Amino acid sequence: ILYHMDAGMARVFSTREACEVSGDESQEPHMPVLDPKMIDPAYFMGELSVQSHMTMGMLKMMKGRNDYVLHGDWAYSHENEYEVDLAWERYIHEDLTTILGFRATDIEDTRDRGVGGIRYRLPLLIESSLLLDTEGDLRLGLRKTLDVFERTGVFFDIQYDTNTRWERLFGAKYLLSRDFSLVVQHHSDHGLGGGLEWRF
Repeated sequence: ILYHMDAGMARVFSTREACEVSGDESQEPHMPVLDPKMIDPAYFMGELSVQSHMTMGMLKMMKGRNDYVLHGDWAYSHENEYEVDLAWERYIHEDLTTILGFRATDIEDTRDRGVGGIRYRLPLLIESSLLLDTEGDLRLGLRKTLDVFERTGVFFDIQYDTNTRWERLFGAKYLLSRDFSLVVQHHSDHGLGGGLEWRF
């Protein structure tokens, strides 16, 4: 709740005594006094999932409508493949985000490249994405997380890339605490694994 308030998802009501209000329209309008530190602040958050078959991580700085994101996957069960994205994301409205960034990878038949595109939230809170890179490859994605029980949730991430083809990820999480979860997942390229997720 405090994060959402600090990020501007709240409304400030400020009043003055009725005796101060006059009929003079030239009088300065009454404005609430806000702490300067609360105006367009920056926030940091991250996620690290260390599993038996791969490691996945995300680090994000959020400021106003702009997010600066570092996201990466390292599959040590499959020839130590990695893919790392560094991106600037800009919120257009609550459902639409633009993306511009750079991808570094050593996946077979690929190379480092610039990427750009959009993310759009579909009905049922399904997150879709459409990315085009500087090598001319297109990547389409669908992602969803669903809480099944109080501490248990399931998730999927399906992508189709015109270069690397299909990539599917399905799994489940069990919440241990605010910061930690147990994770089990199956990746179409890297198999079944499990481990621990840390949120900060």
